[in-house]
Amino acid sequence: MLDVAGGAGRFKLPLALSCQQATVVEPSEAMARWLGEGAREIGIANLSVIQGSWEYANLNTHDIVLSAFVLHEIVETEPIVRKLASRAGRRVLVLEHMQAPDLVVAPFWDTVHGEELVEMT
Repeated sequence: MLDVAGGAGRFKLPLALSCQQATVVEPSEAMARWLGEGAREIGIANLSVIQGSWEYANLNTHDIVLSAFVLHEIVETEPIVRKLASRAGRRVLVLEHMQAPDLVVAPFWDTVHGEELVEMT
């Protein structure tokens, strides 16, 4: 299983327990480090962490490709979805919110950030 922009492992760490081989491509150096540390801490040995942009990573095909909460940040999603599909042997799983995640914190936004929350459409 390949997780694109898997962060610190919210999905990948538990999923790695039931995968033969788990790979995460994570652009954030800090998140990739936390993911690797988390995997070592709980004894997950089948996880490979690639720190960098997945658009430029040289990746093999994986049975399943996961993209969780990534596409809402991208204007032109079709090329990304096509690349996800090109790396998937069986399935592509895309998780997104029906509402922007920031709406949960909207009542507190002005106080915390000192500016009005602008909802993206």
